Amino acid sequence: MKSLFARSWSRATLAVVAALMGAGVLIHRAGGQDGPAAASSSPATRGADQRPKRLKPEDFRLVGGWRVAQPFTRGGLAIDFEGKRVFLGGPANRNELAEFSLSRRSPAGGLEDVPLGTGDDVSKWPRLEQVKRHESFWEKGCYAGGLYYKDDCLWVSPRKFYDMAPPGQFTLAGKDLKTDQIKTKLVKLPRGAFGGGFVKGKPDTMLIGCGGYESGQGSVAGPTLATPEGKVLIRQPNHGTMAFEQREHRPANYWPKGHKDGWIALEPRDGVGRWASDRLHGGGIWNARGICYWALLGIGEIDYARQNETFGASNQTWLYTYDARTYEQVEFNQWKHGHVIGQEVGPDGLVYLLVRDAWQSAEYRVDPVIKVFEIAK
Repeated sequence: MKSLFARSWSRATLAVVAALMGAGVLIHRAGGQDGPAAASSSPATRGADQRPKRLKPEDFRLVGGWRVAQPFTRGGLAIDFEGKRVFLGGPANRNELAEFSLSRRSPAGGLEDVPLGTGDDVSKWPRLEQVKRHESFWEKGCYAGGLYYKDDCLWVSPRKFYDMAPPGQFTLAGKDLKTDQIKTKLVKLPRGAFGGGFVKGKPDTMLIGCGGYESGQGSVAGPTLATPEGKVLIRQPNHGTMAFEQREHRPANYWPKGHKDGWIALEPRDGVGRWASDRLHGGGIWNARGICYWALLGIGEIDYARQNETFGASNQTWLYTYDARTYEQVEFNQWKHGHVIGQEVGPDGLVYLLVRDAWQSAEYRVDPVIKVFEIAK
């Protein structure tokens, strides 16, 4: 993917772009388009007044949620709204999925919905209990990065930890929850770039994609999006590229150790940051006001010796959005509702986000919550 930042641009021009970035707005091409282009000629720029206003964190209004008793969850989230079932990754040391129920026994002996918790204290939200485990039915050696539910079939998009020989294609695996029959879809795109997530919310459409850094080889420098048939909508370069202008944009609130460029991070230029060893989990959501991803960004000094998720001195979650029609013009703003590792969109448009390390069911604070948001109009 090439940026609109051409090498021939002057430092003065880059300063203007940096100012725009400080406001959370960047002009940028996605989708694997090559070569510099003037902002005035971008199809995403023409008719900008007719585009819906891009989603920002403040447009997500917290309605409430539930606690989920699953320490060290792998992440990924899918909800069967009709059957009142929730699916997410099991504990990180076991390759399985956990199923929870949104209903429970009432005092009268029948079933009732588990009410949605409200208020800022998540420890007081109702707790969902696990009702079933699903053993691995996806690609051997991979974990379930993203989950997708439709027509009583639970689909997994695989990802591999420390992948040293990433394949150029991968297989989505679906489990029929009535018959236990396994279905598959071959995706002729690189697993490291496009595996590990689904992008939910576009009516009657399965979209895949995740991106970001994962240990080993094959991951990429930013979010991705494609169809299962192999049509690429948002593409990113290889994570290790040393070409500054090719990596996705990010805030310039970091620096590589010793201020020396390396594969884990490139020094910001003129107040402009580029994707470092930053993470994405589960995929994202599609909305007419923006395709949204929740990125975990390394902040401060980026040093491989730390061996944490991003190699950063600390981490922050930022909401990344792309134009839902052109898949271009990335914008990003800091997110204040925790680190998101799974996403779902309800039939009523409500957004369900799995947030890790939000409460403590046993010895450590490592259990997630599902936060439910409505999108302000």
